[in-house]
Amino acid sequence: MQQGCHLLSNVASVSTALFLYGLKHLTFYRPNLVTLSGFIVNLIPLILCQFLYGSSLEGPVDSWWCFVIAFTYIFYTVMDNSDGKQARRTGASSPVGMLFDHFCDAQIAVINCFTIERMLQVGNSKHAMWFIMITTCPFYYVLME
Repeated sequence: MQQGCHLLSNVASVSTALFLYGLKHLTFYRPNLVTLSGFIVNLIPLILCQFLYGSSLEGPVDSWWCFVIAFTYIFYTVMDNSDGKQARRTGASSPVGMLFDHFCDAQIAVINCFTIERMLQVGNSKHAMWFIMITTCPFYYVLME
């Protein structure tokens, strides 16, 4: 249990380090541009999945595609964690920006469920639909407040 918490603190410190040495020095980037760049990069695995494997959730996948999923998800996470910091730092935070960030998060929740199901080769079954519902419904319920 302690090792898992230590691993999460390492991931958080890497994300903070990327922000400190990346976006902190680039004050001309708008927070919505940071959110949009993370969103667009995270669309890459979905587009590749549709072209290479179709919409089916079964069958073998290439190992390089799994690395693409990992890289784009890490990039999206860093950008999603940095956009709020960038907004507060530049004084550009607004309700519209927060709404745009939540919209991108909601779309990525579904996109990541699909790509991860494809990577895990879940198959076209009712279990795949339950997996999507179980992982996305709590996210939408939290946003309904």
